[in-house]
Amino acid sequence: MSRENLMHSLLDQISAWCLRKFGSFVKAWLLSVQDHTVPLYHDYVEGMISDYIDQRQKWQDQSRSELQILLQSVPWGISILLGICRLNVCRWRRGISLLAYGVEQFLSLSHSLAPLPLYGRLMKYLLGWLHRITGNVGIHTNKIEVRLSSSTAEVTAWSHGAEMVLGFTAEDVLHQPATTSFVPETESSGRSLVTLLQSVCTVPESHSLNINENRDCNGDRYWILWVNVPIYSATQELTEVSCIGIKIEDPTLMQLLVQGWKVWRKLLIS
Repeated sequence: MSRENLMHSLLDQISAWCLRKFGSFVKAWLLSVQDHTVPLYHDYVEGMISDYIDQRQKWQDQSRSELQILLQSVPWGISILLGICRLNVCRWRRGISLLAYGVEQFLSLSHSLAPLPLYGRLMKYLLGWLHRITGNVGIHTNKIEVRLSSSTAEVTAWSHGAEMVLGFTAEDVLHQPATTSFVPETESSGRSLVTLLQSVCTVPESHSLNINENRDCNGDRYWILWVNVPIYSATQELTEVSCIGIKIEDPTLMQLLVQGWKVWRKLLIS
């Protein structure tokens, strides 16, 4: 084999390796996000990949070398990477918007029970502004509004929004433990939601924002971001917990954002 042919063969092998690696990366990434991304953007990236696969087959049918295919694939690769970037930006934007909305709801509920200090009112204003500039995601989401007894975790109030989202009627859930209806006893990961619910009802201050699995009247499970605010009697005894729930698509990202919020809140208070 001549030196020129050897060089072409080497370049073809390197090109084929690069194309395989890029294809593996995109497939693995799509698989990792398919359960918690906006379908429109996910389908957009998948559509670009499908178009590229068809085009690559045409190039192979034309007996083009791997190096030629690699060079002609550069614009496709750039478009696919830009699509991935858009999807990630959308994912984070939605997550931040929902977090801002959740904390704003927590502050609003708290203010309805007792006037907020100045820093709390300023934070509420800033979070409302952040929620608006990131898409007002929470405004366009049906809210689940529930009240739970602090002593028994029984449902003491059930909103129309809760019925719309989860399908249970007030007659199905009122004066019954939450774990007999919309809260499963065990999460898919094996975590005990009975224990979690007891903690939420007895120490709600530690669960101002909480994420866990819930179920609707058909048994289908959904991840929900919960905003929990304690309600005290005139003698300052904990009587109920007011809860606002918002369905989320990306529990992993929301857990990360909630942990970040908790750390920032501790630093702010201290």
